[in-house]
Amino acid sequence: MRAETIVGESVEARPFNKRGWVVFVLGLSAVVLLVSGVVLFIAPSSRIAKSIDWDLWALDREAWVNLHNVVAILFSAVVVWHLAFNWKPLCNYIGGARPRRRIKLLRELLAATATLVIIVGLVAAAVPPISTLGSVSNYFRHEYWK
Repeated sequence: MRAETIVGESVEARPFNKRGWVVFVLGLSAVVLLVSGVVLFIAPSSRIAKSIDWDLWALDREAWVNLHNVVAILFSAVVVWHLAFNWKPLCNYIGGARPRRRIKLLRELLAATATLVIIVGLVAAAVPPISTLGSVSNYFRHEYWK
């Protein structure tokens, strides 16, 4: 007797696709990280959350923090696994098939680096619009839920 999948293909017909699993874990965990990040952005501070018995979708603030942290660790581990499985194709994509070749995507690498340096600089300098995000989060954490 064959075990059937949703589309009628036999489960035994093909081996488990690790790359497909990695793609789904990364995609689904990114969604969970996005949702839990937004929830934690607007959630009250721990003291206020405990005093008003705050929860959302049956999870209190501590559970949301734990969910976010555990999924972030899973996401990070799967990213490392993905890089390990795809190191050679990644190197070929970035630098070409030959060793010591110029980086093919040098402009993109520099643009990505500049973007990150600018964001880190804006956060460190606490200037708008970055500082506004912190103010909005602080408002939700300390004022909105009182």
